[in-house]
Amino acid sequence: IRSLKLDQNRMSCANLAAIALGLQTNSTIEECTFDFNHIGPAGAKAFAKMLCSNDSITNISFRFNRIGSDGAEGFAKMLRVNKTIKRITLRGNGIGNQGAIAIMKALKENTTVEYIDLSFNEFQGRIVAVALMDLLVSNHTMKVFRLWDNAIGNGAIIAKGLSQNRGLESLYLGKNGIDDDGTTALAVALERNKTLKTICLYQNKIGTKGITALASGLERNFTLENLQIDGCEGDDEDERETAYCAAIKKIDHLLRLNLSGRANIYMNDSSLPHSLWAYVFARVSEQPDVLYSFLQTKPDLFIS
Repeated sequence: IRSLKLDQNRMSCANLAAIALGLQTNSTIEECTFDFNHIGPAGAKAFAKMLCSNDSITNISFRFNRIGSDGAEGFAKMLRVNKTIKRITLRGNGIGNQGAIAIMKALKENTTVEYIDLSFNEFQGRIVAVALMDLLVSNHTMKVFRLWDNAIGNGAIIAKGLSQNRGLESLYLGKNGIDDDGTTALAVALERNKTLKTICLYQNKIGTKGITALASGLERNFTLENLQIDGCEGDDEDERETAYCAAIKKIDHLLRLNLSGRANIYMNDSSLPHSLWAYVFARVSEQPDVLYSFLQTKPDLFIS
């Protein structure tokens, strides 16, 4: 058996403690999922303690289990010593600021976790944003970080970390109270970041100023492929149809350029063999705006 899935089983702290005891001597199970139970802080701490000496489990999920800040701190202690966990999901556990900061500090020392989900966890404010910034500066192993529906705000602080990060590929900040100023700072960070492929900014406080800044920042970013943001909805129809929607269209265009290989097109010392460019252009033949942009940049490729 390599996977243990016990979702929605009304498991209590005592139940999980017993399972943790059994897993102490198990060396085959790699995935443990206990979503939507009633495990609580004590159960989470018991399981985390077992993980401190377990070297086979790589994926754990504890979604909506009421582990609170105490349970989160138990997992934080584990993350400082465990060398095998790669994926950890703690969505919807009410861990608050204390729990979130404890986990982020622990991840600064961790070099194995690649995916973590702390969405819907009721943490907020500058103190968490600073912890996130420090984590992004220090940790270049994580690939995916989900933080949906908290209230972190402080986009400018997060941006400082993102601009220095060299490993993250997906960052989910939807519904976090990020305003135009924070979005503008994130746009500048995207000009410097070379690894991020997806960023989610749905349901934030982003208006025309912020969306225009993102469009401008993407002009100098060749790696982002997916920017999730609210579309052309708003109270002012004239503004919606002009500045905001124009920026949305520009973003869509730039992302499609990136997906089509803009990095190779714009690099003077491109390593792509000349003979392969025909295939690149064939891929974008049904996107006239992309093809036109590439032709403007590399006209020499069409000189026989």
